[in-house]
Amino acid sequence: MKLNIILNAISANYQCKIINPKQINSEITGVEILNPQKKPTIYNPDFIYIDSAGVSYSLPPLLLTDSQPADIHDFTTIIVTKSDSLIDVQNLIMNLLAQENQQTLKLSDLSLMAIKSPSLQEIVNAASEVFQDPLIIVDNTYKVISSSTNYDVADPLWKRIISDGYAPYSLVVEMNKIVTDSNPHDQLAPFYVKRDLSPVHELAIKLTFDQRDIGYIVVFSKPTKIGPQHLSTLPKVAKIIAEVVIKTPNFQKMYGDMRNRILESMLDNNDRQRITTLMQSANIKIPLQCTAIVIKLNPAITEQEIRYYAEQVKSAYPRSYYNHQKKMIYLILPISNTPEKLTAIKELATSLHLIVMVSETYSDFFDSPKFIDLCRQALDVAHTTNNEQAFAYSSKYVDYLVLSNVKNTNLLKFIEDSYIASLAQYDLKNRTELLRTLTSYFTNNRSLKDTAQDLFIHRNTLTNRMAKISEVGNIDFNNATELFNLELSLKINKLLTNAPI
Repeated sequence: MKLNIILNAISANYQCKIINPKQINSEITGVEILNPQKKPTIYNPDFIYIDSAGVSYSLPPLLLTDSQPADIHDFTTIIVTKSDSLIDVQNLIMNLLAQENQQTLKLSDLSLMAIKSPSLQEIVNAASEVFQDPLIIVDNTYKVISSSTNYDVADPLWKRIISDGYAPYSLVVEMNKIVTDSNPHDQLAPFYVKRDLSPVHELAIKLTFDQRDIGYIVVFSKPTKIGPQHLSTLPKVAKIIAEVVIKTPNFQKMYGDMRNRILESMLDNNDRQRITTLMQSANIKIPLQCTAIVIKLNPAITEQEIRYYAEQVKSAYPRSYYNHQKKMIYLILPISNTPEKLTAIKELATSLHLIVMVSETYSDFFDSPKFIDLCRQALDVAHTTNNEQAFAYSSKYVDYLVLSNVKNTNLLKFIEDSYIASLAQYDLKNRTELLRTLTSYFTNNRSLKDTAQDLFIHRNTLTNRMAKISEVGNIDFNNATELFNLELSLKINKLLTNAPI
């Protein structure tokens, strides 16, 4: 057990004076009472030696006594306590070491368990048994990735974190403050997180692997004071849990680049305060302009292919906010969607046979989930209307997005029939293409020249068809309101019949 943990435990329970606390990080393994009849020849640097008789001889590296020696060496740490407390302090130290020995055995079992590749839930439950307290594991976005389930915890803060899936913002701020103020050379030292929200204590420690912070462990003790066993054991437990966490299949997804975690957090929760804190901690400025991109992948794609596509996209836009879920790749580009900026994604869409939907430029970074959702809906509409393209803007599908969110299909059908039912019936009866001609007319912005070229017919033929459309459908092409309703009816028809746009 670390000497500083023992010293803190002594100071918390007894009046004492600590002289030359220079070895506070040394590991203590035992206690020995000095015998005035037998002068030690060699001192064990890992022992605390107890002098209750005021014996005069060379001082050991660590000494517990009830009387301060006359000569004190710089290399000796001395704990001076009252005479009537000396035996109690001695017993306290021995009990602490005995508890640690028991926990060392439990840690050995935990290490053996970790070798057998348990689930994260299993290792967290086993770890909580080591010091008989529940645990919550959060990643660097303070999202809960696991929590022990073998304790019935009545603590309101615990319930809130488990329910929300995130540590509350106030806890995040407190942890950030403590970590910032902590000794950088003692990164694995546990630290208290005092919160008014909870009637019990909390304790936190960094979860690291290969000197890389991947999250935190937060311990919620029962309504008893957190003891030295937490302080001594928690770093070792954290190391074992970290080794299990990195073996989880979605480790890279959970602990990738900070921008990846920010976007995942936005898609999952979109807590403005939390995301702002994450960006500040990573020294990332909030973009002034953004473009959201959703890339639809083939449903039969393999995980290996997804990783390949992901690397291609991230290579093209290294400063993008990236995430992939359910055969979709999500990007937020901190740029405006000018043609030159989107050249790379267009080339990727063509070369990798992807379907890319791009939003318009927007200025509020925290609106990104809305624009991503808009792109997702646009992809669904493009698929429904049989008009998927390698690269498209969501603005092209705005009308269809509005119509697709109308739940009253009877109303849509009524509007459709009111304007184009007669044309559809005429085409069916006479084997003509009035409806197709009208669709092309609106697709080509009501240009007769472009419509004729699109249909590969002569201009005069088109003029005759338009006259027939006006006659059969009772349509006045000089009436703007009527043209709007007619185009709306055509779009409803495409949406309901999955016809090509």
